[in-house]
Amino acid sequence: MNVAKIWEDEKQLRDVTGLTLEEAAEIIDDFSLAIGDIDLHYASAEGRPRKLSHRELFVLVMMFFRHYPTYELLAVLFELNASNVKRWVDRSSTALRGVLAKKNFSHLLVRQTALKSQPSSTLGKKSTLMVPNNLSADRLIP
Repeated sequence: MNVAKIWEDEKQLRDVTGLTLEEAAEIIDDFSLAIGDIDLHYASAEGRPRKLSHRELFVLVMMFFRHYPTYELLAVLFELNASNVKRWVDRSSTALRGVLAKKNFSHLLVRQTALKSQPSSTLGKKSTLMVPNNLSADRLIP
């Protein structure tokens, strides 16, 4: 995926992230700082450098939250492994949410609501099998 081309074209950036070029430019610096803190936290001397720049990572995470594609699809688009995509989405989602809230763009992300479970139909009502059979009860044998 050519992320540099997406950053140059206003329509493509809006389709992918929901942001205009000016809005994305305003957010990317703070996102880069937040990702830099994450890099320092997870840095190891023996690890390989990551394949994605901060802009590419920003586009990946925004695509995930805007369109909810599978990790496998994002892995194909960004030429990564699905486990790497999941790891980067997990690591950078908190940073992205914080930056979007700080810049008043949190409306771009769908809020996660708690699912309400439906009460079981058998808890409040007795089954017809549980009602005593009046035909055979209290019958006198002559």
